[in-house]
Amino acid sequence: MTIIMLIYALVLFALAGYLLAHRQHNFLTLKQVPEKLAKILFNYALLLIIAA
Repeated sequence: MTIIMLIYALVLFALAGYLLAHRQHNFLTLKQVPEKLAKILFNYALLLIIAA
């Protein structure tokens, strides 16, 4: 069970890293990310880090 939770935490950290790295440009199909969306991405990344 511990190994599964560690893998889950690593996945959450990876998702948070992706969101943090792509706040400014190249998020999914967007070349430029609007400021409001960048703020939302940052908030979700923080929540994922806390959950991990």
